Amino acid sequence: MRVIKILVIHEIFFPDFSGGGERILLEIIKCLSKFFKVDVLTSGNPKIKRYKNIRTYRVNVNRFLFNLFSLPYVIAIGKKYDVLLANTYHSAIPSFIAARILKKPIILLVHGAYNWKWFSINMFLGLFALFLEKVIFSLPFDRFIFFSEFAKKEGQRLGAKRCVVLYPGVKITREAKNIKKKKIVLFVGRIERQKGIDRLIKVAKMLPTVKFVVIGRGRIKEKLKNITYLGFVSDNILRRYYRDALIFFLPSRAETLGYSILEAMANGCIIVSTVDLNYVGFYLKKFDANHAKEIIKEIINNNKKYERLGKDNIEIVKKKYRWNTFTKNFLEILENLN
Repeated sequence: MRVIKILVIHEIFFPDFSGGGERILLEIIKCLSKFFKVDVLTSGNPKIKRYKNIRTYRVNVNRFLFNLFSLPYVIAIGKKYDVLLANTYHSAIPSFIAARILKKPIILLVHGAYNWKWFSINMFLGLFALFLEKVIFSLPFDRFIFFSEFAKKEGQRLGAKRCVVLYPGVKITREAKNIKKKKIVLFVGRIERQKGIDRLIKVAKMLPTVKFVVIGRGRIKEKLKNITYLGFVSDNILRRYYRDALIFFLPSRAETLGYSILEAMANGCIIVSTVDLNYVGFYLKKFDANHAKEIIKEIINNNKKYERLGKDNIEIVKKKYRWNTFTKNFLEILENLN
């Protein structure tokens, strides 16, 4: 029986790294590699031929220029594969054009579908992102795969058809249920306005005796004594802080999933976030710093109660976010492409 060959096209891939999207994609590739031959076309140093036994082709351009310069590479390399698996944002358009030229089926993994939300971050970025989204979601991909229902709704508003939701998996450590929590508020994500780092700083100022830990790429412009900034850390250190933190706080302005929330849930954290996922915690539909402060203070003051409640998040992850379920559903999509 012939092995189906899949070419994954993404603007950035390990060892280069931007955020949770690359981590999700790496796990997806690992799952699919059990059934198919899966290789990656991305940006970066062409001398890097492999990452963790995954073959990579690299275009020597900045990830944001991948839109402009990758098309001939996608065509040349893509002709050797049966299915193209593109990703938003900067690989979507050249991958679609190449798929149509090569007459290959193409699936789009959607890491972003924000619509007008970007305008609260930066007007120029908002205009560009909205234009790019409208072009991408108007294209007739064979399937759009979203990671959450609210992301799918945003994509459909922007014109996407043939949409499905596949929930990514999350690893749960054996000791998760027995974790003893500390009075720590954890943030994991890129240090930028989109992720709400300015909101976190505002709340931290109101709670000077509460310890906040911030993990992620970027620089904090305003440093406070009660914020420990660790920058980008290894997976082992990241897991340690997920295990220690009582509260996971993500006051993001725009998300299509918030994978760090799922990782925090898998480690029994109580979630306080503007992201509308199914978790035990507090959903901030409209962010208000005073309201967020009162919620965090309530959790800290009743830490034993919320430590018990946080363990329920582990059960939610076990039932809903499983890689074997993701893989099974992806296989069904491949079988029904034609």
